[in-house]
Amino acid sequence: MNTTTPHNRPGTAETQIPVPASGMAGSRDLVLGIGCDRNTPYATLAQVIDEALAQLEASWADVRAVASIDLKADEVAMQELQRQRGHTIHFYPATWLAQVPVPNPSETVRKYTGTPSVSEAAALLVVGEAAQAFAHAATDDAPARAPVPPSHAPQEASVPVSQRSVSLPVPAPMSALLIEKHKLRGPDGRNATVSVARADEMARLLPETGRHT
Repeated sequence: MNTTTPHNRPGTAETQIPVPASGMAGSRDLVLGIGCDRNTPYATLAQVIDEALAQLEASWADVRAVASIDLKADEVAMQELQRQRGHTIHFYPATWLAQVPVPNPSETVRKYTGTPSVSEAAALLVVGEAAQAFAHAATDDAPARAPVPPSHAPQEASVPVSQRSVSLPVPAPMSALLIEKHKLRGPDGRNATVSVARADEMARLLPETGRHT
């Protein structure tokens, strides 16, 4: 189901939702993929996130991980989000994000970032990273809960993932997205976008772990 509202005026938003909120089936393990224009204020970024979560009758307490593109690692809004909300943002390079199949690729986004998707791709990629970590760490006495990607120290937040000794995670399928894109244009005309995915989606696809969420 897709619902849209006009977004050509400041303070209005557009939302693309593939399933209704009831499609969460009780899940409260969510990940966020976020993107924004250069110099977007923190207030706009915080508002677009809160609006998207409200559509799912969820809150920030339900968020397990946040991800974006490494081009945005130096954004004041991103740094403030980490400080105020307590989640270290996972920043991925455009070359990684460009390999993730998404429902709403954009050539305009590719022109400016090097990838046709930021928020959708980042959300799906961080779910995949979470599942990969979950599969590697699973033990007989491990708690059966949705996985969380490995935490990176706050001082590493601005270091692109491509500079770490890690491999590209297998992204979650597009079906993991509960909200494909929720976009808000702030009073200054700058846009912020958030995509919301289920953090447990990939764990369902990893029977070798012996775990089910």
